[in-house]
Amino acid sequence: MHILSDDKVRNHPDFDNHVMVIHITRERFGLEGIIAIHDVTFGDGTGGTRFWPYLTMHDALSDVLPLSRDMTYKSVIAGVPWGGAKAVLIGNPEKDKTDDLVRAYAYCVDKLRGMFNTGEDMNFHVSDIDTMAEITTHVFGRSVRRHKDGVVGGGDPSLSTKHGVLCGIQVVLEFLYGDRSFSGRSFCVQGVGATGLPIAKALAEGGGTVFISDMKPEAVERAMKEISGQVVAIPSDAAHQMACDVFVPCAGGGIINKHSVDEFDCRAIAGSANCIFTKSTTQYADYLHHTRNILVAPAYVINGGGLIHIYHEKIGFNAEAVLQDVEKIGGRLTHIFRQSMLTGRSPYQISDEIVERKLHDEESKHLKIGT
Repeated sequence: MHILSDDKVRNHPDFDNHVMVIHITRERFGLEGIIAIHDVTFGDGTGGTRFWPYLTMHDALSDVLPLSRDMTYKSVIAGVPWGGAKAVLIGNPEKDKTDDLVRAYAYCVDKLRGMFNTGEDMNFHVSDIDTMAEITTHVFGRSVRRHKDGVVGGGDPSLSTKHGVLCGIQVVLEFLYGDRSFSGRSFCVQGVGATGLPIAKALAEGGGTVFISDMKPEAVERAMKEISGQVVAIPSDAAHQMACDVFVPCAGGGIINKHSVDEFDCRAIAGSANCIFTKSTTQYADYLHHTRNILVAPAYVINGGGLIHIYHEKIGFNAEAVLQDVEKIGGRLTHIFRQSMLTGRSPYQISDEIVERKLHDEESKHLKIGT
């Protein structure tokens, strides 16, 4: 385990003065990955762990740097006193992820002594967090029971992510049409996994027409069986081109880029996917707003329900309190959209400025600047 500090990190387009970028390896267990700690102004770095078959270390770095930055912004906008961080583990989750590998990873996390705290993310589940908890206390999102150390786990945080996204989509519809109802509206859900599938179900049950896509044919097949209502499967490579009211990204990030930005055929973009823009592609947020007239809900605002969920595990899990806090996502988006309308700036500009002002003020307070 060593800190990455070479030019490949510092010169990466998504490097954003990260506090620390750590390469972790345990060859004996087949473990290799990166932990990126972006900012610790409000607290220790916290973010999920993603398990993915990255082809190169550069690919892994290109994922973990913007993801960790997004976690900083997500924590600040949600009022959660944590810093931003993320981890990516390299490998095929179906073949390479073993309990021994997960325990070896937990050992690495524990050695950071609280500088990094983690939970579930893509291909890394509640059961993996329970396994990690045998080695380290620096995990969140344990199964729903009282564990040996007295912590009551909050369970799968993706359910809270889903609820926050649905609240956000209702706000989007209200701004577009003056009505929060899903009925009579069309939605294209890209990715029908742990979060995308329940979102698609809720949209269809609410009377919406739902187009679904996923890179895994078995995921689409399952979704078609489980979703009641008007649902249509479409090819995954053309999902963003589907004519609809709201495009709902629930898969990987980076979906808005120079190749896709002119291909969207929707009135709004709002979903659970992280990093739909990265630090190096934020100019497309302004382009979609001003040129394409597409309303984009900032990802780190609308998908913050999972973070809120695991924070409540730390302070004492109460399902009703979690629900109340998650539903505040709608109010935050309402404020951001109103400010966007008043100033003519994109919602991403507004939300970024809110976060950056809070980070600046907190840092100034601790350094006693201006006193």
